[in-house]
Amino acid sequence: SEIYIVDVSQPASPQILGDIRISGGVERIVFDGPFVYLAARNAGLISLDITSPAAPFIRGEESNGARPRDVAIRNGIAVTTGGPTDGSDLGVVLDVTQPDPQTVGTLSLPQQQLVTGNGVAIVDDVAYLLYDLSGSTTMIAFKYPGANGLASRRPSPTKSMASRGPE
Repeated sequence: SEIYIVDVSQPASPQILGDIRISGGVERIVFDGPFVYLAARNAGLISLDITSPAAPFIRGEESNGARPRDVAIRNGIAVTTGGPTDGSDLGVVLDVTQPDPQTVGTLSLPQQQLVTGNGVAIVDDVAYLLYDLSGSTTMIAFKYPGANGLASRRPSPTKSMASRGPE
């Protein structure tokens, strides 16, 4: 995939300022200050530094075997949908305070089930993940560890919020 940094200050004549090629198909882009986080389906979570738009560079990456489709960032924490290629993990929690994102926890299903993650959002200290689970759309909420004490805490599910079968 190729990521372009584009100046749209004059909408009638956008200008490409810089670009960078990365491995893996990008599913989602999230901005956090001068950094861009990419949920790259075949490469994991990639952190780009765009401080200099003409020369963006890969700040760090964490593949941990995950195939994320979405990512949300809050207070130095990233939550992605999807885990290893076997599809058994619902979400991965990463510390993104350092250049290379570090996995600090995963939210797994009690039994091995194949899931497809479709979206994630973080509100306060709860991450909401939207999944297709055995033909039903399910929203799962879990508390994630805050930036303080990150390494010693793991995510814990709070409850399944809603479920709807195929229409």
